[in-house]
Amino acid sequence: KGLNFEFEDINPGPVVKSLDDFKTDLLKLLDDPHYFKDRREYLNKFFNEVQSDSMPAIMNFIHKELEKR
Repeated sequence: KGLNFEFEDINPGPVVKSLDDFKTDLLKLLDDPHYFKDRREYLNKFFNEVQSDSMPAIMNFIHKELEKR
């Protein structure tokens, strides 16, 4: 079935190919809080954070649809 996005595009950290890569990047992540920070913040904003108050737009849409009936 797959993913909706390419894994490499939505992964908030390094994509490792070996155990050695995993160990290296794990140590970098533990030692440097800024390592991949921009990437994590970007993806958090893209997937999780509400960007605006969408309720008024939703309610307007519902009211308009109800008025049509």
